[in-house]
Amino acid sequence: MPFKVGPVAACRAHLTFELLRQTMIDRILIKLRREEGQTMAEYSLVVSVIVIGVIAAIGFLALAITGEIGPVATRIGSIT
Repeated sequence: MPFKVGPVAACRAHLTFELLRQTMIDRILIKLRREEGQTMAEYSLVVSVIVIGVIAAIGFLALAITGEIGPVATRIGSIT
């Protein structure tokens, strides 16, 4: 014999289920709308561009320093 529920209890159960379902949907939508993940991606992109710029600057400085030290080393080598 199946379990029978009165109309008020069935309506209350249906409303409770709908409320829980809507609450879950609202929570999912709120998590999808959050922009923290996007801002972290933007920050990481900016940091990576800065790092690439710093590495390029160090490379250019290394070439410039090597170019200036070469003639000095040659003169020191010719003196001794």
